[in-house]
Amino acid sequence: MKTNRTLIAWLTFICLSSANLNADIVTFNGSAPDGGFVQIPLGESYVENNFAFTTTFDEVFLGDNDFEPEVGIFDDDVLWFDVFLPNDPAQVVVTRQDGRSFSAVSLIGGGIDLGTGPTSGLNLVGNLVGGGTVEQDLNWTSGTSEFESLNGFNNLESLVISGLPSSGTGFPVIDEMTFQVVPEPSSSVLLGSFLIAVSIGRRRRQSGR
Repeated sequence: MKTNRTLIAWLTFICLSSANLNADIVTFNGSAPDGGFVQIPLGESYVENNFAFTTTFDEVFLGDNDFEPEVGIFDDDVLWFDVFLPNDPAQVVVTRQDGRSFSAVSLIGGGIDLGTGPTSGLNLVGNLVGGGTVEQDLNWTSGTSEFESLNGFNNLESLVISGLPSSGTGFPVIDEMTFQVVPEPSSSVLLGSFLIAVSIGRRRRQSGR
């Protein structure tokens, strides 16, 4: 029995260690030309760290933060939502290319001020594995940026990010999106499971004699 308890404790430790969430940060750096921007065509994706940002409506761009006067703490390139057209919203759907679930933890958001836009905002809807959604609106004064924590966006199969309609000319932009993914079981966990199964089977055979 002592051997069994030792093996079970060892396997539990390995499982907990393997279940630690790995942080992945999407920076968008190097995605736009210096001093300019590039549109993500409808239905196509920007991919970084195995996360795909796929456009489901037009007017989503990758832009250099130097294209307009630099906004706050944004680092180099940003994901930029053109919200001028209320009937053609800027929107992307975020998924993992390997199909695994993920959590959205935080981002840096703000607004590029083109002169008349008082605020810029985004709506985030997370589609949970097994059904259900979680939603959060983010709003910023154009020309500013803030670190934003995302609340309850855990165990997602996808994340929909949409630009909120604007009456002015401010663009919401995001940068430094932090995600977490539960790693798949490692070979050490599989080995531990095998050793426990062998040990338990051996003890049952011995006790049956």
